[in-house]
Amino acid sequence: LIFYKYSWRHYFTPKAAALQFGTILLTLALLLRGRWRTLRRSPYVLPLLVMLSGACLSSLRAVNMAESTEYLYNLICYVIFAWAVGEVIGDTKHVHFLVVLACIFGALVAVYGIMQAMGSDPLNLGTKGKPVSTLGNANYAAQLLDILIPLCLAMALCTRNPLGWVFYGSCTALMTGHLLATRCRGSWLGIALAGVVMMMMILPRLYRKEMRQILIFSCVAGLCGLL
Repeated sequence: LIFYKYSWRHYFTPKAAALQFGTILLTLALLLRGRWRTLRRSPYVLPLLVMLSGACLSSLRAVNMAESTEYLYNLICYVIFAWAVGEVIGDTKHVHFLVVLACIFGALVAVYGIMQAMGSDPLNLGTKGKPVSTLGNANYAAQLLDILIPLCLAMALCTRNPLGWVFYGSCTALMTGHLLATRCRGSWLGIALAGVVMMMMILPRLYRKEMRQILIFSCVAGLCGLL
């Protein structure tokens, strides 16, 4: 959590620097351990290369080449990070540990965002009642919650431990409350589509016709959101 205000650059610069330096160190560590040999067999190589190629071509038409280069470098770091995560995570215990950390992080962000929505701002971030939490913008907070809410809800549905259900359920409720408070309709649509995807995964016995109807509905809803 990085606390700055008054400029989106104050939010972006330290986080981008942390991403870049962290990715460089992670890449060096994986190369020293010989993990680069698995790169050829990774199913992510082709789609990631296609995405990077498209980004490189689009940057040629950029208005600000310096800013475009900056974003392109960050995108390369994201791609390397995505490959590295698949190399580092070896079993379900690692995944479970990361999910717990993500849920705790999301709950902390949500608690402070709800406090801001209620008019309280102990850190004096100057948000004037906007539930941006520590992210500086309601859209940024909503984007984060769109990722964490389905993950936390899935864990709540899958866990067999009553304490785990209480933990994941509480985190889901807090983050959902914060998402509603942001009033970001695009993110509301995103979480609705995430619910459709989860339903398709949880209810695998649906007939093909019903699955087709759900996919059509999702495409139409996504098109309406883009428009």
